[in-house]
Amino acid sequence: MDQNKRQALEKRRQQLKQKLSQAEQLKDKAALLSALDTQKIAYEIYWDGDRTAHKALEKFPITSYGVLDLIKMRDTLELAWEWENEAELPKKLEKLVKEKGLGNPDVFVVYSTEPTLDLKTSLSAVVKNAKEAYGNSVDVFIVCPQNNWAIEIYHEDKIYFGRIR
Repeated sequence: MDQNKRQALEKRRQQLKQKLSQAEQLKDKAALLSALDTQKIAYEIYWDGDRTAHKALEKFPITSYGVLDLIKMRDTLELAWEWENEAELPKKLEKLVKEKGLGNPDVFVVYSTEPTLDLKTSLSAVVKNAKEAYGNSVDVFIVCPQNNWAIEIYHEDKIYFGRIR
């Protein structure tokens, strides 16, 4: 097989792998994307490998075990929630948003497990669809780089909030 044909086949193989990966990522977040689509809420997808959302998260201090490092942040808050009771999550986030006066900026929804897609949408969309946003994830970060705050929905029944000092 000549070199040009080999390169063309390799390129096509990579494209197919990417499509399969994206299909799997969509399947993983199907409930959230379906809810956003049904509600006609705008969002942007950042596929696995696109570091845009993760770069926004890297602005914030994270402990060695993957939690927002509240000691290095200001205006912090820690809330307890029971992940078995997913219906409680939107109410807890709504309370946090009101208490901290966060408004409704665009935010990144960054998942700690990979490969998966990340999103950019409004804070109100995330709060309204918190159950679907959390889904079967380990930890989810809601990051607002323009206002210098982040929320983490942590798998051990905690929600963390902090602003960069």
